[in-house]
Amino acid sequence: MKRTLTFLLLASLFTAATGALAQGITDPIGDLLPTYIGPQNGDVDVASAFAGYDPASDTFSFSGTFADALGTTAGAF
Repeated sequence: MKRTLTFLLLASLFTAATGALAQGITDPIGDLLPTYIGPQNGDVDVASAFAGYDPASDTFSFSGTFADALGTTAGAF
């Protein structure tokens, strides 16, 4: 237990020292907004998303997972 806490503390200090900022979310599949009147297909339904910023390299990173393969709904943005 003590080794795990030490590792977590060191990992958080390293992350703070690098200045990297990251945030991720998960979202239940099939919970599209009731006000959304477009197609209710999986390629417009976000399952998870991640965004990060590294000030040392001035780089943003974005990634996401959808409920279905992208591009399967005609006309979807």
